[in-house]
Amino acid sequence: MSMDTCTDSSEGMKTPQVLSQWFVEKSQTCLKQQNDRFACKAFLLTAKSIYPQNFEIQYQAYCYEKSAQDVKQAASILLEMFHKFQQEPQLLEELQAISKALQGDSKDTQTSFLKDVYEHLPTTAQKEILVLCIDQCQNILEKSCLQMLLLRRFNKNGYEEAVSLVETLLNTEKSEGVKHVINPYRKLMVYKILPVILSMERLSQHCSTRQYSKWLQKTIEFFVTVAVQPHQKHVGGGEHLPHGMGGGGGGMAGGEGTELPEGSVWDNLQHILKLLAKSVHWETGFIAPAESGLGESWSVIQKHLKKSGSSCSSGKDGDSEEAVPPKPAFYASLVLLLRASHRYAALMNSQLHAGATSHHHHSQVLLEDLEPKKRSKKHKHAHKKRKLEADKDSHIDSDESDDVCDVIQPSEMTALSSEITEAFHTAMNCWQLLNSNELFQKDFNWLLRRWRAETWLWFNSFQADRLLYLGENVQAVAMLQTRLKAEHDDTPLDNQERIKTLVQLASIYHSMSRLSDACDSILEAISILRENYVEGNPNRGIVSEGSFAAGGRSGRVLHIIPATPTTLLPYCIQLVLLAFKKRVLHRADSNDTGLGHLIVLMQYYWPRDELLFNEAIRRIRKRGHFSYHSFLSYIINIDILEEFAYLKTEDGGKVNLDLLPSSSSVQRQRTVTRGVTRGGKEDFRAAMERQVMRCNDNVEGVILKFLSEERDSIKLTLADS
Repeated sequence: MSMDTCTDSSEGMKTPQVLSQWFVEKSQTCLKQQNDRFACKAFLLTAKSIYPQNFEIQYQAYCYEKSAQDVKQAASILLEMFHKFQQEPQLLEELQAISKALQGDSKDTQTSFLKDVYEHLPTTAQKEILVLCIDQCQNILEKSCLQMLLLRRFNKNGYEEAVSLVETLLNTEKSEGVKHVINPYRKLMVYKILPVILSMERLSQHCSTRQYSKWLQKTIEFFVTVAVQPHQKHVGGGEHLPHGMGGGGGGMAGGEGTELPEGSVWDNLQHILKLLAKSVHWETGFIAPAESGLGESWSVIQKHLKKSGSSCSSGKDGDSEEAVPPKPAFYASLVLLLRASHRYAALMNSQLHAGATSHHHHSQVLLEDLEPKKRSKKHKHAHKKRKLEADKDSHIDSDESDDVCDVIQPSEMTALSSEITEAFHTAMNCWQLLNSNELFQKDFNWLLRRWRAETWLWFNSFQADRLLYLGENVQAVAMLQTRLKAEHDDTPLDNQERIKTLVQLASIYHSMSRLSDACDSILEAISILRENYVEGNPNRGIVSEGSFAAGGRSGRVLHIIPATPTTLLPYCIQLVLLAFKKRVLHRADSNDTGLGHLIVLMQYYWPRDELLFNEAIRRIRKRGHFSYHSFLSYIINIDILEEFAYLKTEDGGKVNLDLLPSSSSVQRQRTVTRGVTRGGKEDFRAAMERQVMRCNDNVEGVILKFLSEERDSIKLTLADS
């Protein structure tokens, strides 16, 4: 801009406004085009002297010092502008930038410079700037952050303001109808506000017990929700928080060490709990260090329960009020219960709870040992060509006398099983304490209802296993049935979780002797298992990850079993086999279809069930006839084929066997042993020869096909038996 173009038409000279603008533009030209910082500063100093009340010149001088990174001069000019031009939009914008820099933990040059400029201001001006920024702020979250910053720096005894700040956030969350627990208001309160104000001395004199309890309950609810959804974007997530509010750690300047420490969600919750306990003057000994393991944390609670003269069973039988464990024991146990039960659920279901770190790839399921009384017995089978003694009318009791080998083989305690067992027993101990007296039980149940814990799938998973462990079968069945019903509503189960639920339900039904219901659940699980079936598992045994003695009736054993088709299929077959043993062999008038189905199932664990097979054959010989038209579809075991071939002979009893389908066309392939050709019909002999050729077929696949295709017949047979 030339001097001529700036001349007033009436007076032939520059007006003050035009001249001040000229100084600003001239200084910028010197800096940008000529790179002459000295000339730029000279123009600005001259302009400031001539026009001390001109904001634009003052602001340009401030911007120059910012570019020069001169903290002292920038602070001096900023202070002058603050006193003279508080309502200027550019100045207010700069002050807001400074306030955001103070709240963040960024290390970039610009943020660091703004912090340094602020620190060079007089204390009074620092406080007034924050107050001005708070007055100008319309966003409740940003305003709360600034109020917290003001409290930490200049009003460390502002107890009423601190309490009001937390209540304002909670009231705003409620008034705005925020439905999701993870929202910006709760996040700000938990990560930034509470760690600071709970560290204030004498806060308890200005805060009611009810407020403390509400803060802690809201905090627990928040962290539990975060723990089970670690990788999801939540409503009101970090992207909607004020500057520097992405999560725990870092944050506002001043009062270092009051933010949440770096660590897991449970570590942070433990930290808040300990801060609150100190503020309320609770016995903090109940609260283990954040890095403590689950078992160690429970040991800490136990130790201090004994020290306080309380126990997990106190209060149940009208004990004195002094016997009730103190309040910190309640909250320490509550937090530990949630932490342990979540860990347990995550280890048992790695797919649904991918946020939990674990060293396995398969989900697990807790199941009853089907034959715990027989676990120590071993079976020695006789020679496969043993002939039946026609004159011996022996009877094998299907419930007591069978000699069996282990179907479920517990492995040595692994790192996984140790971790699962520790988590489960810790959660169980905490549950017992929280229900050890009426006061605790009332508060505990109230919190679960308030948090809508019935919607926590992971907690329901632990609950079902807890009820199974205690032998509370009716309640366990109801919970598992509710889970299956829920899949038709809002929370569909994936195939693996549905299989787990069905097999566990069948396991409980079996222990209740509801055999038809048990088989209904198993057959439904089989229909899903078959979709993902891959031939294998030549041992056809179940190797559990671990086991432990359960509560309820004596002798119960629970196994932790990988929830894979390879491991669950043997368990399913064993359960159906046991159901047939109890429903078929315990009756003298058992029908042919039941005996036939039982013999098909015996093939799976052969020769484990050879003595049981002998009992079935004895009954067939005694009757003198046997009809089972599915024989050729599912019987492939060479020992069983030879035994039936032998039954057809004079020596075997010349039993009338009706085993062929109604329309059969078989061709002779080779002679079956044991003399079946002597007097045998051609079609029977040919059919048996054909079956011998199948003896190397995959028996697991055959049984799986049997359970799928004969589902209706199996259910009908068990229902009628």
